[in-house]
Amino acid sequence: MNVYDDFMNRFSVKHVEPIRGPAKYTNYSNFSNRTGYDSYDIVREELVEMELTRFGFEQLVRQDCDYYLLQQNQQNEEVVRRENPVVAEAYSKYRMLLELYK
Repeated sequence: MNVYDDFMNRFSVKHVEPIRGPAKYTNYSNFSNRTGYDSYDIVREELVEMELTRFGFEQLVRQDCDYYLLQQNQQNEEVVRRENPVVAEAYSKYRMLLELYK
């Protein structure tokens, strides 16, 4: 099972389809131009269209929120370790004990 299948199972995704190709862009700033608008193709980032259940969507949002909070906590702890050498040393010893336990 690859990571995409795992994601689809975890969040109850029913349908996934990449959307490719350039997007049509119309430049309306040339409104006064009597010959018409400028229109050209632009390359856009590839999009993915997916269909998921409400439960899967809520679970995805909760997991994203949890990940964001975890990331913020890790950054805050890193600042504390950087500003306090004693805490940094204690953390280093703690990590060493965890590795020995494993």
